[in-house]
Amino acid sequence: MFESKHGIPSFDFKNSRFSSTESFDEAIPDLKTWASPDNVDRLAYSNFGKIHHFDILDSTNQYLLLAARQGAKQGLVAWADEQSQGRGRKARHWIAPKGASLLVSLLFRPTNLDIPLFWFSALVAEAAAETSKDIYGIFPKFKWPNDLMIDGFKLGGILTEIDWMGSLPSVVVGLGLNLNLDDQFLEAFPPQLRSEITSIKQLNGKENKVSIFLEEFLLTLDKKYSALIDKSHFFLLKSLYRKNCSTLGSRVKIEMDDGEILEGIASDIDDEGRLLVEVGMCIKTVSSGEVFHLRLGE
Repeated sequence: MFESKHGIPSFDFKNSRFSSTESFDEAIPDLKTWASPDNVDRLAYSNFGKIHHFDILDSTNQYLLLAARQGAKQGLVAWADEQSQGRGRKARHWIAPKGASLLVSLLFRPTNLDIPLFWFSALVAEAAAETSKDIYGIFPKFKWPNDLMIDGFKLGGILTEIDWMGSLPSVVVGLGLNLNLDDQFLEAFPPQLRSEITSIKQLNGKENKVSIFLEEFLLTLDKKYSALIDKSHFFLLKSLYRKNCSTLGSRVKIEMDDGEILEGIASDIDDEGRLLVEVGMCIKTVSSGEVFHLRLGE
């Protein structure tokens, strides 16, 4: 999703769990305590090898936004088994019982300010989808602007936020991916949501180790990261997202943030990451909004 610099919440530094003594230049705990032996060195020397793991955290996104204000560098990763104040689009509470989902956020400190914020989300979405395909043989599609979907059910979501404090902006991309949601976990969800979501476990019938997915996801993201720093690779990022975006070609209803409602055919995503919608004889450009895919007859 898009968040302007005015969309960042006000943080209470005094009461936050964040500590200014936190070490940003090392993994906490050491990678050897959880990563597979074959991947320890690969992770350590990647762009995303500084991973801070928590049993419970208020919000992985908030942790990194606070860390960035204290000087944390590009590539810091926050991973939690559970979040007490996880949030999604429009500050909605993100429900994820402990052990049910991958809850991870990544810090980018872009020097190229020409990259539209949407493509940071797209990069993370593509890495997550490719990892799912490689490990489980399940390839999610993308629902613009921030969801990963399987056959119309939500598998995960992405929240991207930016903070302009300091000489360089801090872009934090949070990913929540349902790996082990089952009937027991689903009891924690409101009835309406239960019918809209799915998980890898519901698809493959297995308990899926979160750490295995995380390490493969970070290595995949590291390989794809050049798309954001090398303009010659940027077109690949855009073309892959468009190719695997289920919103494109669909009849959609969009509830705009200003209350306006659009209905039409989603025809393309422009280079800024905005959705182009055919409404009658006109093309409407949508920067953000709640998107619903309509079935025939709706």
